[in-house]
Amino acid sequence: MGKSSGLPAGRPRTPSKMKVLRGTDRADRMLANEMDPKTAVLLPSPPAYLDSVAKKVWEKTTRALKELDMLVEVDYELLAAYCFNYGIIEKCSKEISKPGGMHIKYKNKAGATNLTAHPNIKIYNDALGNLNRLAAQFGFTPSSRTRISGPRKDEAEAFDNF
Repeated sequence: MGKSSGLPAGRPRTPSKMKVLRGTDRADRMLANEMDPKTAVLLPSPPAYLDSVAKKVWEKTTRALKELDMLVEVDYELLAAYCFNYGIIEKCSKEISKPGGMHIKYKNKAGATNLTAHPNIKIYNDALGNLNRLAAQFGFTPSSRTRISGPRKDEAEAFDNF
């Protein structure tokens, strides 16, 4: 028998708010008892374990999400992971961009000197993959933003004049 993970097969469900923003909402597609977390009232402090670069990303990102009324407390851990991976990318980039930083030398068993890719290249690539997956969840990538519609510019400007 096959093992079941307890998760539904197929695509992950799209939140109803996202369907409304995309303009694809229909009564028969809306979830009846969907979790509707409240948006944050105040900007949260960054987690203590984030480095200075990741904390700057946290502050910039939480501010932007708050302005869009999309900052939700239950998302803080995922947002922290996004910022943490950004910090890793920054550190690895500095190491890799140093002269000779793409490779490291080592002596093999025969005593010959060989070059191999710097371990930070793999760490960088892994963090970049994590960052991109998390960014898509939050709508931070160009392609994920195309699936979300906001108010038209003329509507937004009309509200600015109030």
